[in-house]
Amino acid sequence: MTPQEFNAALAELRLTRTALRHLLDLDKSTLTRWGTGETTIPTGAALVVLLLLRKKVTLGELFEVKKADAVARLQRMHGTKTPPV
Repeated sequence: MTPQEFNAALAELRLTRTALRHLLDLDKSTLTRWGTGETTIPTGAALVVLLLLRKKVTLGELFEVKKADAVARLQRMHGTKTPPV
């Protein structure tokens, strides 16, 4: 995915860099570098954007996966089935 395609996709999706940054757990400068072409957009990130564009997955679904992953990590860290409160 080129920087131009990346920027156009975010615009079409009405997806802010802030929202994508939180979804992918990235720092702000990473998305800026992707958008300017300073660094290459990783395949996984491009795939997420393409899946959103083609409506194969929703932002809500992606955030639910992220949430479930975070809960599973907490469970592994604490050796419990439910995360600590």
